Amino acid sequence: MRNTSTQITVEGIPIEVTKKRVKHLRVVVYRSSGRVRISSPKWVGDQEIFRFAESKIHWIRKHLRSKKEVVKIPDQPIVTGATHNVWGTPYVLNIIEKDAPPCVVVNGSATMDLYIRPGSHQQKKEMVMREWYRA
Repeated sequence: MRNTSTQITVEGIPIEVTKKRVKHLRVVVYRSSGRVRISSPKWVGDQEIFRFAESKIHWIRKHLRSKKEVVKIPDQPIVTGATHNVWGTPYVLNIIEKDAPPCVVVNGSATMDLYIRPGSHQQKKEMVMREWYRA
């Protein structure tokens, strides 16, 4: 028998319910996206799943409140000469094309270097910056 997914709403919070081969009910809150999911054994009834969700609603709300914000790169463009604030200090960005793994280095001289492979697209530059900010 395949896994089945449905959605319930408890106190205004949508919860995805997946019935699958597990032993216990389990609730997971994905703070970055705000999603809530319950994994349930296939034999557990819908009413029992709903009561379980109601019993965990305070815990779910607590974890949704502490939702991690998605790391956003600053509104400044990812181009050489753009100023980016890092730890409250403005740094001038230098993009250096080098045949090496991409990375970001902050220099003490109020500059930051983005090392990127030659020919990399803007999306790749944004991804490297986003991952660096996140770390």
